[in-house]
Amino acid sequence: MEQKNFSISKYCFGNPLLDISVNGTEEFLNKYDLKPDNAILAEDKHKSMYSDMAKTFADHVEYIPGGATLNAIKLAQVRLTTRSQNVCCN
Repeated sequence: MEQKNFSISKYCFGNPLLDISVNGTEEFLNKYDLKPDNAILAEDKHKSMYSDMAKTFADHVEYIPGGATLNAIKLAQVRLTTRSQNVCCN
């Protein structure tokens, strides 16, 4: 049986997310009306929280890219491609 060479191009469109994780203090949680071990949808009152978090916990902030689209394309890249193929996520 003849084996054919083909290339795979993948394009995904979605809303990329960036999780920001830090081991904070109770004082920090109270300042922004947050609860421990909880996720939020940011409101106006949280706008300054991100820069404050980066300054206050500078050595301990983790930025974790994610979202369904990015996670799906990462899996597809691992499972379906060779190193020479490109993957694009917008």
